[in-house]
Amino acid sequence: MIYNVNGRTGASGDKLAAARTDNLIDMVLEDWDMQEDGPKMLVGDLNGNLADFPALTLGLETNALIDLVSIASKYGNPMLTTLARRPMRTKPPGGIMPSNVEAEDWAHNFYVDHDSNLPTHDVLCIEFKDTKPSKRYNAVTLPGSLY
Repeated sequence: MIYNVNGRTGASGDKLAAARTDNLIDMVLEDWDMQEDGPKMLVGDLNGNLADFPALTLGLETNALIDLVSIASKYGNPMLTTLARRPMRTKPPGGIMPSNVEAEDWAHNFYVDHDSNLPTHDVLCIEFKDTKPSKRYNAVTLPGSLY
């Protein structure tokens, strides 16, 4: 399962934005714990630094989570913790990809997409070893109409 989280803009310098993003991360981790066993990752742009998010920091410090980016050299790459910045960004973003141990077995390679054309920063990409089975859930049923 992959959770894609985009944090509040400016979480690295705005305590309220950081707290809101941390709250979102906390909810993701609660859902994470309720899911069936299996590989799980949290990806996206948190718009802050690890120190801004206590829920994530606690998970990493207690070894409940591992950061695949911090061990990227295990996959034949140097540390990928800094991505190139674009002119409108004041500092380069850090890269982090929290996962559980089962998801570590998925990882084959990491690389940085320097040609993503995003105005803020490059994109950290992960290649998986092979295609994993996909499950379909009918947990959510959308109404035929809102009227």
